[in-house]
Amino acid sequence: MKSFYLFLLAVLPFFVLAQQKKQKIFTNTKSSGYVSILGTKLSVFSPKGFSVANDFKGFRKDVSGSSIMVSYIPGNIKMNLAGFTKEALVKSGVFMIASEELRINGFQAVLIKAKQIAYQNAYLKWLLIIGNENETFLLTGTFLEKLEEEESKIILACLLSTIYEPYQKLNPEEGMAFKLNVSGTKLKRSKLVTNSLMYTTDGNMPPKAKDKTTFTATASLHYEKISDYKKYCIETMKLIPTVKNIPEKNIFPVTIDNMKGFEMWTSGKNQVHGQEEMIYQVVLFEDKMIYTLVGLSLDNFEENLSLFKKISRTLTKK
Repeated sequence: MKSFYLFLLAVLPFFVLAQQKKQKIFTNTKSSGYVSILGTKLSVFSPKGFSVANDFKGFRKDVSGSSIMVSYIPGNIKMNLAGFTKEALVKSGVFMIASEELRINGFQAVLIKAKQIAYQNAYLKWLLIIGNENETFLLTGTFLEKLEEEESKIILACLLSTIYEPYQKLNPEEGMAFKLNVSGTKLKRSKLVTNSLMYTTDGNMPPKAKDKTTFTATASLHYEKISDYKKYCIETMKLIPTVKNIPEKNIFPVTIDNMKGFEMWTSGKNQVHGQEEMIYQVVLFEDKMIYTLVGLSLDNFEENLSLFKKISRTLTKK
């Protein structure tokens, strides 16, 4: 479902890569102070003053709002590097300051420094992208620009201490900020994309089965102040190419696991299959975390709408 992938690219924050300079080489060895990041194949030296986050994969420093977040991107790192440009970063409101190629324990990596304005504050970001021919991991350290002297070196040291172990078995749900229950339904867990859980009827993405029904749930950090939650949810859904309009009668406030948000659905012509497609979405808000749930179906709309509603209401924060 091409529209599904376009949606993921639209809602996922912060990714970009550019032309790089001569590589720097790092050789990291595990020692006392190293911690494994659950749900990934990465270990890093624990950043001073930070604690392990319980609502995303990585670390946070509550007193300053600084964070280090780890995301998974499927596919060859070389292809992923070629797919993100400086122009794409600017479109998301993030401005590249510098970038350079690295080799960390022999694995290709890129380090990027960038700046973003959010909540009327200036934030700096360190991004480290590392991986191999099969998968890519992105570590994003974010902190207030005014705290650069205190935070930047700590976050950078953490990122550069990364140890990537590609032969580790990856459990997609381990370290996730939330869980869903699809037992007793036709859906099976599929691959992991960033901080998302994905489900299809056959466990493949895109599904190979005749029934193309898919469901995904994503947790993401959001630094911009949202004044109108309903408007935000509608605009988010309109990022899906199939969506042209959303009937007001299909928009409802919802509360799931003590998080408030909006549930909505509509239909439109799928650009790949040329069929009428139903699109379902729930967006939930909690502090700076946003949970986005999306269901897509090409047939049996009423049955699948009930399925999507049922699964959405099983969302539980860990």
